Amino acid sequence: MPQLPFKTSLIASALLACAGAALSAVPAAASAPAATQAAVPAHSAASVVTKKAKAAKPAKPPKAAKLIDINSASRTELKTLAILSDEQIDKLIAARPFLTKADLVTSNVVPAGIYMQIKRKIVAKQTLPLKLKPQ
Repeated sequence: MPQLPFKTSLIASALLACAGAALSAVPAAASAPAATQAAVPAHSAASVVTKKAKAAKPAKPPKAAKLIDINSASRTELKTLAILSDEQIDKLIAARPFLTKADLVTSNVVPAGIYMQIKRKIVAKQTLPLKLKPQ
């Protein structure tokens, strides 16, 4: 075998080291299915593949609940937030409009504990004026 110059042998050993590190980083499970499929007869290997394909489908995310707009919701819509009493609903309707949903606490419409329970179910949408001022 001919002797390589120093730089060439250094590069070759670095490439081998990188390849060895890359091969050792591959998990054993990635190469295991190929070995197990070779031992399985062809007709059952197809059923294994189809079962894996069916199991690989992503689960559908749960549907998000419809947020209740505290600035425009009717009394019946607000009653769906079961934790709110009739008195609190009356206060909420009288104190409209709210800039943010946190204004329910700052304007003493509901206590902070109740707000923490309903804050993921409500939103304070802002309505824009329909008439534009002429320029």
